[in-house]
Amino acid sequence: MKVILIILALAIIVSAGFYMGWFGFSTRDSKGASSVTVSVNKGQIKENNAQVVEKVQDLTRKTVDKAEDLTQKTVDGARDLGQKAVDLLPATTTSTTQKAPE
Repeated sequence: MKVILIILALAIIVSAGFYMGWFGFSTRDSKGASSVTVSVNKGQIKENNAQVVEKVQDLTRKTVDKAEDLTQKTVDGARDLGQKAVDLLPATTTSTTQKAPE
């Protein structure tokens, strides 16, 4: 089962890499001999890596901003709810405390 997952992961990586221009394959026939060349475009990999890092940082900033906004709304809502609860309490009269006999 692990072997199948590894092969599947490699196939996905190679397919994505070929689609993104990270890898290139070429063949050549000369005098009855065939050769296959695999080329790796390191510049394209670095460029795509930088784009992914930038997108992740932007997504992280947006997520943090939304979390801070939701936190503030929650705090404001709790404060308002607490005030409403206090407003609903019946008016109490001042009570006197009795001292315990000495």
